[in-house]
Amino acid sequence: MLALKSLAEDGKVALNELIPCHILDDATDAAEISLAENVQREPMHPADELEAFRDLIDDGMPEADVAARFGVTEAVLKQRLKQWRASARS
Repeated sequence: MLALKSLAEDGKVALNELIPCHILDDATDAAEISLAENVQREPMHPADELEAFRDLIDDGMPEADVAARFGVTEAVLKQRLKQWRASARS
């Protein structure tokens, strides 16, 4: 609500503009949906992409499934994870 109020005050949305809202049930993975929507709009920064992918993998999703679900190759996913692991060790 505060974000919409701020956008209206900045003149980026009209005060009476209808904003679509999707209510998710408890079984829905909100982080995954958010990632999918953001990837479709604009490419994510590799660091943000890595964090989201790592969270899904940590939750038990196989790397191949994460890559396929978000339209990146397994090689891209593995490279991001390799870079993260290398930086975590330094």
